[in-house]
This record gives sequence, structure tokens and C-alpha cells, in this order.
Amino acid sequence: MDTRKQGSGRTLKIFLSVLTSLLFVMSSERLYAQESGSAGEEAFQGEDATQSGGEGRAEALGKLRQENPEEFQRVIAQKKSRAKERLNKLKEKDPSKYEELRDRFEEKRFERTKELREKSPEEFETRMKDRVRRLEEMKENNPEKFQEFMNEHPRVAQNWERREERLKERTEMRRLREEDPEEFRRLKREKREERRQERSGDESGFGGEKRGERGDFRRPIEERDDRREERRDRMEDGGPREGFGRRGPEGERRAERFGRPNRGESSWGGPGNGRARQGYGEGRRMNRQEGGPGGARHGQSNGGGRHDGPR
Repeated sequence: MDTRKQGSGRTLKIFLSVLTSLLFVMSSERLYAQESGSAGEEAFQGEDATQSGGEGRAEALGKLRQENPEEFQRVIAQKKSRAKERLNKLKEKDPSKYEELRDRFEEKRFERTKELREKSPEEFETRMKDRVRRLEEMKENNPEKFQEFMNEHPRVAQNWERREERLKERTEMRRLREEDPEEFRRLKREKREERRQERSGDESGFGGEKRGERGDFRRPIEERDDRREERRDRMEDGGPREGFGRRGPEGERRAERFGRPNRGESSWGGPGNGRARQGYGEGRRMNRQEGGPGGARHGQSNGGGRHDGPR
């Protein structure tokens, strides 16, 4: 009887020991998975690492960022360094898991950037400028590290290539604008027409997607920019009324007379004749304080200055 009790006791101890070991292994794996996730978020998301590790830690880091920016940068650099070490170990141990983790966090970062652009365009613009500045410094001071970074972040590399192409195109267009203005305007019109043709296939109002419950049919940004450029070109070529633009014959005559460009009758005109929006006379300022010879009516017709123009 005593022998059976001792045997069952020994079996129970062995079972409890195995169970304890199993629980320890499971908890270690779960902890490693959490650390890997935190490492991925910190290493792959750069300055967005403040959002990893739960709301409480993110809130504490946000508070530290406001109260002590230098300490915040030190903490973030330390976190990123540790995370990078863990990721390098994971990359050596399981490359497929590493790539999966990288792609997942790249997607999360893209979604967060997209949300930031919609909620706070100014902060988005500031962050993007800061990110571009840091990448340019990295490219200039450490090309190998820059190339390694681009290899690790395919989406960033793709956007960077597009940015380089746009910069080259803008430089070429700027040069062409100075050397051959006619060819420059012709190319601009062709590009606008190409974009208009690309948008013409959309069936969502003005080419943009409906947004909100009631729908938002505002023109997309690209189309608004195109229309703004068209108005600017018309003004430079002759204005809404032929000849009264900055480069039209009437605008040239007034520019010579007053020593500054003239965009049309409603800006700086010659002696008034009583017609509304005819100009502000020969005065030097546009607030009617120093007007020139008045027209048939005074003041309201803008023919001359409110004070100095004769009735």
C-alpha cells in the first residue's frame, strides 16, 4: 500500500514537472512573439514607434516627447537599436517570417500615413518633409546604408523613384520654360490633356470617388491644378479679355507706363472714364488714396482716387 502511494506520488510529481515546463515554454514563445511584434513595429515604422506596446506606453512616450524632446529621442533610438538587433536575429533564423513581418508593418505604416493625410494635412506635410530630408542626408552621407534601407522598404523605394522622376521632369520643364516658353506651354497643355483623358473613364461625377454618406463630388486635386494652370496661361497669353493680360499689347503698354506688370483692367489702369472696374487712375497705390485724373464719376467708379482725383 505504501509502495503504491509512493509510486503515484512520484508520477504526480513528474506530471506536474512536465506541465510546468510546458507552460514555461508556451509563455516564453508568446513573450518572444510579442517582442518580435514590438521589434517589427519599432524598426519598420521609424518615428511611429511611439504607438507600439499599448496605449499606456504610447501615451507616456507622447508626454515625454512634449516635455523632454532630447530624452525622447534617446529612448526611441535605444528602442530602435534593440528592435533592430532582434529583427536581425529573426532574419537569420527565419527569413520568410521576417519578410512577412516586414510586409505587414509596411502595410500598417502606409495605412496610418494615409489616415494622417486625411485628418491632419499640415502634420502630414511636416512629417513627409522631415522624412525626405533625412533620406537625402542618408543618401549623401552614407549611400550604402541608404541602399540597404531602400532594399528593406520596397514601398518607400518605389515612392522615392517616383519622386526622383518628378524632380527630373520639373527641372527639365523649368529649363524649357526659360529657353522656349512656347514649347513649354505646349507640353503643359499636352500633359493636361493626357490627364484629362485618363480621368474621362471615371463615372463618379468629376472623376473623383464619392466620399461620405451624401457623396462628395469635388473635383480631384489634379484636375483643380490643371484648371488653375489653364487660367494662368490664359492670363499670360492675353487674359480673359484679349490683349489685357500681362503679356497682351494693352498689358505691355500699361506695364511700360507704370513700371510694373498689369494683369487686366481691374488692377492698374490709366485715367478712369467712369466705368466700373476701369482701374485706379495713375496713382501709386491701389487703395484710392493717391488716384490720378478722375472720370465722369468720382470714387465709386474707381476712375480716380477717392481723395486726389478731380471730380
